[in-house]
Amino acid sequence: MINFAFYKSPVGIIKLGFDKSFIYFCDFIPTSQCKKEMLEELSSTNKISKALDNYFAGKFTALNKLKLKVIGTTFQIDTWRALKNIKAGNTASYQEIAKIINAPKSSRAVGSACNKNPILLFIPCHRILSSGGKLTGYRPGIKYKKLLLQHEKGEKSSKNLAKQ
Repeated sequence: MINFAFYKSPVGIIKLGFDKSFIYFCDFIPTSQCKKEMLEELSSTNKISKALDNYFAGKFTALNKLKLKVIGTTFQIDTWRALKNIKAGNTASYQEIAKIINAPKSSRAVGSACNKNPILLFIPCHRILSSGGKLTGYRPGIKYKKLLLQHEKGEKSSKNLAKQ
């Protein structure tokens, strides 16, 4: 059975879907949606909560230690696998990811796969930029993408993230 809960991050509210073994879902949501869905806050003793606490404390590899379960097309899964290899503080373009997965003319499809990413943060599509280096497309909003990148590059502490 998949459980749903929310986590209060310095960037905003994160909705999570998980069971004892895997994370299935992670996305930013408005506070009002927590109330509407009657979501409970993720227990501070939960391993996902601890990993997120560590991530927002600057220990970015903490998210890599949890098991993810994704469902998607072969192309989407190849894209998401490539995204997992981008280290915190680094970025890549849609075109670079397309080349990595041996589909060099598929940068738009890479963007589509990023948009369908069911486990934001853990599959770091926020680290993907346009070929010109601009912040583009992030399902929850560019604001979140900008804040996460600033945090990972050490430009903003987790305490200062929420102040933007």
